[in-house]
Amino acid sequence: LPIFVIPRYPGNFSALGMLLAPWRQDFVQTFVGDLAHIDAVAARAAFDTLHSAGSARIAEEGLADGEADFQFAADLRYRGQEHTIPVPIAGPDDLAGGGSGALREAFDKLHDRRYGHAAPDESIQIVNLRLILRATVADTSFDWMSASYEPEDARPEETRDVIFDDATAPVASRILWRPGLAPGTVVEGPAVIEEPNSTILIYPGDVATVTEQGHLDIAVAGVGGD
Repeated sequence: LPIFVIPRYPGNFSALGMLLAPWRQDFVQTFVGDLAHIDAVAARAAFDTLHSAGSARIAEEGLADGEADFQFAADLRYRGQEHTIPVPIAGPDDLAGGGSGALREAFDKLHDRRYGHAAPDESIQIVNLRLILRATVADTSFDWMSASYEPEDARPEETRDVIFDDATAPVASRILWRPGLAPGTVVEGPAVIEEPNSTILIYPGDVATVTEQGHLDIAVAGVGGD
């Protein structure tokens, strides 16, 4: 039978992923002009403003110097267009003298990839400068997902009529508390496994097994396989 895995804390899984994701902050500085006529002094000032804002945020977050990665980009477009494409740049020197050949080539390639065409002979405008700060948080691992699971005290089992396929024929089903299910526990459907952040329905014929890590492996009856 096909096996479906329901991890621990399924109702909070996306939130856990967000909390464990690398730290990121974005900053944008409006900087409108033709790439061929960029004022070097103004470009340097705009970059300094972004860098200062990023450094201040790093200090607020309590990150050490060098712990965050500074990545700059310029929002570019062909003259007359509305939408822009962010193109990575190292610093204001990439904008000097009408923009480096590598910058223009990168924009043309990104435009072709996104829209299916490019116009290398068209003049390019810059609209914004961007700074993306990235840092790895203290613990981005999911080691706890593979750690042995220790259940809490079991709750008394209940029975409740549950409607599955036929609303006129509810089925008497076991009602179980997931945090109290020990590893190795096997639950044959019909059953309802409740927990603080989710409810898991085990259909008749399905079989759920609690793994050593506290996840649920559900063998689903009636789903085709080889």
